[in-house]
Amino acid sequence: YFMPQELSMTLWAMARVVGRRTGPRAGSALQLEVEKLALSIAEEGTRRLSEMSPQGLSNIAWALATLELTRHAAARRFVLAAASMSATGLHAFPPQAIANF
Repeated sequence: YFMPQELSMTLWAMARVVGRRTGPRAGSALQLEVEKLALSIAEEGTRRLSEMSPQGLSNIAWALATLELTRHAAARRFVLAAASMSATGLHAFPPQAIANF
């Protein structure tokens, strides 16, 4: 069982290291494993949205976009659910969380 912050920071860090699918690691075994983990985190994040902080939500959304995974249903579900949940409380988000979204 992972805490929400652990999930979001893990995915954020992986996206920073691996980067876009068109980058130097495109198609590598590392890229494929990161994609699998990212989509698993997106699924878990969707189930646990209410436990996530604004920064955690935006970190995961940013990482999914950076890894160019929004074409996958799990990533889209997370981003749409997080955006929907956050829309009413966006005024309380720190600037960095807004920028990541």
